[in-house]
Amino acid sequence: MADDWNLGTLKEHFDTRFEALQQAVDKADAAYEKRMDTTNEWRQALDDQQATFVTKEQVRWSVGAMLAGIGIAVAIFAAISGA
Repeated sequence: MADDWNLGTLKEHFDTRFEALQQAVDKADAAYEKRMDTTNEWRQALDDQQATFVTKEQVRWSVGAMLAGIGIAVAIFAAISGA
């Protein structure tokens, strides 16, 4: 077998190996890109969902307004009932 190798056969052998490796890399790249597309879609869905969530500031303002309203209602009830 050692007698069968020459520059031409070595080049052909390594070209074939390199082509197979390049195809494997291309296939892995395509799979990675597909995975990243799915990941990016998932991130976008989470960003879209997060945009509809209420913020802490909105909750604090809302709760503060409700507590103020309750305080006024309690004061009115106390004044009406003579307490």
